[in-house]
This record gives sequence, C-alpha cells and structure tokens, in this order.
Amino acid sequence: MFLPLGTDRPLKRPTRVTHALIGLNVAVFLGQALLTRFAPDLAARLDPELVLRGADFKVWTLVTYQFVHAGFWHIAGNMLFLYVFGPNLEDRLGRWWFLLFYLAGGAAAGGVHAVWSPAVGIVGASGAVSAVTGAFLVFFPRTIVRVFILFFVIGVIHIPAMWFIGFQIFLNVFYQGMGGDGRVAYLAHLAGYAYGFAVAYALLATGAMPREVYDLFSMGKQARRRRQFRELTSRGHDPWGGRPKGARGPRIEEKPDPKAEALAQRRAEISRAIAEKRLDEGLDRYGRLVEEFAAPALPRDAHLTLANHAFSVGRHEDAARLYEAFLAARPKDAEAPHVRLMLALVRARYLDKPDEARPLLSGLDRALRDPEHSALARALAAEVGEAPP
Repeated sequence: MFLPLGTDRPLKRPTRVTHALIGLNVAVFLGQALLTRFAPDLAARLDPELVLRGADFKVWTLVTYQFVHAGFWHIAGNMLFLYVFGPNLEDRLGRWWFLLFYLAGGAAAGGVHAVWSPAVGIVGASGAVSAVTGAFLVFFPRTIVRVFILFFVIGVIHIPAMWFIGFQIFLNVFYQGMGGDGRVAYLAHLAGYAYGFAVAYALLATGAMPREVYDLFSMGKQARRRRQFRELTSRGHDPWGGRPKGARGPRIEEKPDPKAEALAQRRAEISRAIAEKRLDEGLDRYGRLVEEFAAPALPRDAHLTLANHAFSVGRHEDAARLYEAFLAARPKDAEAPHVRLMLALVRARYLDKPDEARPLLSGLDRALRDPEHSALARALAAEVGEAPP
C-alpha cells in the first residue's frame, strides 16, 4: 500500500475550492449513510438520479456521480489524493478554472466508462481525482511527494511525483489489462489521467499557461535539445566552430562574453540551490549576484520561491529586492498583483518606506482575486495615506 501524505511545493494562495470539494463529498457521503439507514426507500429512488449508467444515461449524472461513494474506504482514498494533489493544481490554475477542470475531468472519465461499460453504474470522485493527478504530473513532475509505505516495510519515503503518479498509472493499466475485479472502474481512472495530462500539456504547449523550468513540457524541450546536440556531434559536426569537421577555410571565432557567461553561471548556481531546498544559500548567492549585475530575474517559480522565503525568514531587504526584480521582468504575469501587494507590505510595514509603497497600492485591491488580499491592500493604502478608490 502506498498513500500520499503531502508535497514539498509551497502554495502562493489559499486553496478553498479543494477544501470545499472535500467538504461537499464528505457531506454527501454522510447524507447517503443517513438516508440508507433511516429512509432506504428514498435512497433507492435517488440512486438512478445520481449514479452514472450508460444504459440509462442522464446528462446531470456526469456531475452527480462524482459526489456519491460506495463506502468509507472509497471516499477516504479519493479525498486523501485530492487533499495532497488538489491544492497545488488549484494554486496553479486559479480557483474557478480548477473547479471547471475538476468537474470536466470527472465527466470525461465517467463518460468513457459509460460508453465502454453501459450496463455497469459508476460512482465516486476517482475520475476527477485522476484528472487532477494527471495534470499534476505535467505541471510538477519533480515535486517531492511524502508517501506512507506498507509493503514489506512500514515507513515514510520521499519520491518525485513523476515516479509516484507513474506507478499509480501503471497499476491501473495492469489491472485493466487483467480484466479488473468488477468493483473498480480502472478505465475511468485511466481516462481521467489521460484527460488531465492532455489538458495540462496543451495549456503549456500553446502558451495559455506560463511555462516553468521544471514542468514536463520544458523538461521535454530540454531533452530534445540535448538529443539533437548529441546527434550533431555524433555525425562529426563541430558545435563550437559552427561547421562540420574537416571543413576548409578560415574559422570565424566568436569571442565569448565573459560577463554573460558569469551571469548565466551565477543564475544556474542559485537555481540549483533553490531546487535542492538550500534557500538561505540561494538568498546569499542572489545578494552577491545583485552586487555584480544589478537585480536580474531568475526563472519564474524559483524567483517567487526565493522572494517568499526571504519574507518568511525576515530578510525584508532581500524580499523587496526580489519582488522588485520580478515585477520589472514580468509586469503582466498572473502573479504580478500579488507580488505588488507583498512589495507594498514589505515597504510599508517592515522597511518604513510608505512613500515607495503608496504607488504600488493605487487600484491594487481591484486587481487582486482573493478577498483577503484585497482587504489587506485597502488596509495598507489607509496606513500609508492612499485613499481607497
């Protein structure tokens, strides 16, 4: 048995939709139990209105079946996976897009099952949760997952998400290939994984979602470049001279830019420290980088991780510098309003620079999606003397 317990990826905003979905599933499950116990006739009449069956298809059951479960362990397993993987995906997509993705993923998974096995009814959030984990595999393949293991040994291990989710997909493929046991809709799980993976990859491939250094699309792109490089060199091409080996004529040498090389090396060292969770070292290295090269931007997620860590450990000058560099490089990023808020907060309350915080707060409450963040923006505006709009 392998059960996920959590991930090491920090969240940037509250994930209320995930918690609301868990609460709704639990509430429906308790309602089922009460109806079955005290009003079995009513429970029996509701069953065909809630359960998804291809042979007796009702369009609304594509959604309602996702909130009906067959027993305690059924809902417990689904909600555990949703609790672990849902918040990160909601954080990445935003609340309402995540909710739409979740329900559509469950509908797609249930629809495949209804077509494939029309005589067999299906219940549970497994299809939607599989869609969530399939998308998680694309967006956060190298995120570390804490896993409770009960297989010859008992304990907690830490493994990359791609291995854990990949193993779950393998198990479903294996059991589906073996014909299953008649009680678990393995095909619906696989359809959910496929839906989540395909939608997430398409969002990255088309640029609809900003790419990050460690998402599956970027990792695949880098792998293709390395393969092309190896193929060129294996055919005798000289990548440094820019011509095939043995070519005649004078070679035009391009002089390397020492400053550009040094900047790339320093940024790579900082990114490596962040990836290995040596965040204080990353902050120190960034400080030295700023002394040499002003305040250059880092890869998007690495930059935000370092800035938020600086704020959390009280290194407010470093946090302000990182937030400023992020806004200078990515003024239209989806996180830009939240970064403006954090920079205004640091300047107003920790660095005693209300004049520098004031322009950041102008109209900011309208740009923030989270009501708590909007309220904080208005409170800061009042503190620094900016009248709320």
